[in-house]
Amino acid sequence: MTQHIRNFVGIGSFVGFLACIPAANWMIHNVGTVCLPHGPCLVPVAPGIMAPSGVTAIGFALVLRDVVQRCLRVGAGLFAIAVGSAASVMVATT
Repeated sequence: MTQHIRNFVGIGSFVGFLACIPAANWMIHNVGTVCLPHGPCLVPVAPGIMAPSGVTAIGFALVLRDVVQRCLRVGAGLFAIAVGSAASVMVATT
């Protein structure tokens, strides 16, 4: 893979990662088959097992973070985590 393509894939993954973080926080309180009073909304993940709905977005975020680190190096991955954490705080407190 050429460096140009690695950069393109890395930047796209960076943007996708940043989108997943606030999306997961929003999903926890707004998306699910069951929403607990004053608690998270849940989705089925296996027979008889429920998980907070944001878990699905975090699964994507972990993959995208790894792609960022492989394409753009570890520093970009750490920067993505820092920016994603700040976005998470802003969404979780609203």
